[in-house]
Amino acid sequence: MAKGNEAFIRGFSGAASLLSLGILYLVFNGSVIINAYLIDSQNYIVGRDFVNFWQYGIAAWQDAPERFYEPYFYNARLDLLTPGQDYPDQLWSYPPHFMLLMAPFGLISYHVALAVFTVAGLIVWWAVAAKPLANRSASLALFTSPFLAICLVSGQLSLFVAAIFVWLYRNLDTRPVLSGVLIALLTVKPHLGLLIPLYLILTQRWQVFIAAALASLVFIGLSLLIHGIGVWQAYLDLGVKYQAQILEGSTTLVDGLMPTALMNMVAAGAGSSLAIFTHAIFAIAAIVWFYATVLKSNDHLIQFAALLVATYILSPYMMAYDFIALIWVMVMLAYRKPFDQFQKMTFRLIVFLPVISVLLAQMAIPGSAIIPVLLAFWLWTCRHDQPIAQDIPR
Repeated sequence: MAKGNEAFIRGFSGAASLLSLGILYLVFNGSVIINAYLIDSQNYIVGRDFVNFWQYGIAAWQDAPERFYEPYFYNARLDLLTPGQDYPDQLWSYPPHFMLLMAPFGLISYHVALAVFTVAGLIVWWAVAAKPLANRSASLALFTSPFLAICLVSGQLSLFVAAIFVWLYRNLDTRPVLSGVLIALLTVKPHLGLLIPLYLILTQRWQVFIAAALASLVFIGLSLLIHGIGVWQAYLDLGVKYQAQILEGSTTLVDGLMPTALMNMVAAGAGSSLAIFTHAIFAIAAIVWFYATVLKSNDHLIQFAALLVATYILSPYMMAYDFIALIWVMVMLAYRKPFDQFQKMTFRLIVFLPVISVLLAQMAIPGSAIIPVLLAFWLWTCRHDQPIAQDIPR
């Protein structure tokens, strides 16, 4: 690691750990047990998103799973988990082929399923992202960020998704078929793969492109074969519709946990037209910047990091836990050359992004969407750098 960067990251990991512990305290403070489920401070079952995932697993074994996309039906099911309580409304928003991945979890109890899912995510993230770094400070930084804390208490997929991205960075050229299969798995979160086809075309990774396209067709085809076309119609008619309504306005906390240009404007009270227009400017700029960065840099790390950062700026629906891979990007950059003051500031802002975003949303002030743009500028300044190969973990 470049001189001075290890000490900076090690010291900052301490602050990040305290912030993560603070997030955990806010979630668990005042929690209660109802019907054997631990209910957090927001009245959700701990692992609130995994509750949805678990229900995908249950639906995978039932007739007419399309019913789960109907909010009244689905939320009536959730109310049964905590009798006597009006459980907060949630939505089924993932595409139907997600049921194929979650089906095994639908055969076991919620608590066991959540434990297996969480431990597996941590192990995969360590094995794929942290272990190859061979540096305790760098590895620790990947586990102390608030993004990871939010991911764990939400029961989200983000550790697996981030691990897939890191694995792709290391293996796109050596294992193109498996890379394509893993990209196909990312289609369960389609907003994370918006720029992957363009990236593969710009870098002329045609084997990966073809493998990803074929694997996606097989994945979706299996879903159609097993669960029928009705569930896909329900997803397009109901799932996408209600998911879009979240972007039009929800709670301040949820708005704050989505540090995108669109949600910045929504939280600030702007009308939908202005919010969409503002996000469109960010999105167009992100695509142009991504295109130019990939073409002007011969460095695989810079190109791949540009893919991640541009995706986070482009998508209007991006929760804080989706940003886990950004910590890995900055840790990898720490191996290149000593951070200057701008880079240290950007590192701090990215790590603190969830808290900054929520605080600004509560004050109805837009601005958190600018922070990923700072990392984009950082990458742009590195586009002509020639890293020392032996200092860069792969």
